[in-house]
Amino acid sequence: MRAREATAVAVFAVLAAMAAVCVAQDMSCQLNSDGKTFDLSPLRKGPNPSGNMENSNYVVQQQAHDGDTDSDSYTYYLNICAAVVNDNGNTGCVQYKTRDPQGNPIAPVRKVTGGYSGSLVKSLNAGDLRYEYGPGDPHSARCNNASRTTVIILLCEDVGLGSPIFAGEANCGAYTFVWASCAACPVGSAIRNACPSQLPCSSSSKKLSGGSILLIIFFSLLSAYLLFGVLYNRWVHGAKGMEQVPNREFWSETWSNAKAGCSYIFSCSGTSGGTSVSASKPSTSIKYQGMMTDEKAEEALDADLDAEEDLYG
Repeated sequence: MRAREATAVAVFAVLAAMAAVCVAQDMSCQLNSDGKTFDLSPLRKGPNPSGNMENSNYVVQQQAHDGDTDSDSYTYYLNICAAVVNDNGNTGCVQYKTRDPQGNPIAPVRKVTGGYSGSLVKSLNAGDLRYEYGPGDPHSARCNNASRTTVIILLCEDVGLGSPIFAGEANCGAYTFVWASCAACPVGSAIRNACPSQLPCSSSSKKLSGGSILLIIFFSLLSAYLLFGVLYNRWVHGAKGMEQVPNREFWSETWSNAKAGCSYIFSCSGTSGGTSVSASKPSTSIKYQGMMTDEKAEEALDADLDAEEDLYG
């Protein structure tokens, strides 16, 4: 691949990657299955004006079991389609232990049971949904330090948005929650149409994804670069019009390279292996580009074209 083609492909790949970030950042909320579309975004919670975790996330207390005095000492903070608000890190579900087996208060012990990165929605055979978080903190040595996992089974029911309920913990930190909600119904169904569009506290501010932050930083730096570049060229070099744009030749070539990259990758221009293939007669006018400044050059071109017509009949 020639250097120009390599540059074109690289420019196009960067632009395509930036576009993919914008498209994929909310895909953990959506699912298309058997001709039905599911969208869990109404369940997403956002920052609450109070600024504390209790009012900005779903809070679930682990229910006590008979003879198990330790099981009621765990509190879970979780969010869906977004990271846990006001928590350090990109977490989806966090467990806090605040009491010992005897019920005495202790310093909070924090464990991440599920990460927001890597979370996704899956469809179950019964028409219900399964929301899987990404891997959490490692478990104990007896579990070979396997990552903790958390799943939510979402049931389509006409009960409003609902809230999650702790269902149980399997060996080695596999946590399960059950959530009955109208948001788990297919988009367009009667129950889903009557479902609230958003939680009360989620409309104030949605937590930006990493891709969104990256794009904001990129375009902010690009705007500052163009602004200060124009001012510098105008005041220092006395440039006018388009000459004020910093590195104007580079930006012009970048756009051309982006189009060339698209043509090369998708074979838009009928190329094969980077070599142009054409069934038309060869043109000899290329060698005269930039030389049509006198009568002799025009006569030479006419003579060349006449010879070409004789050659091809």
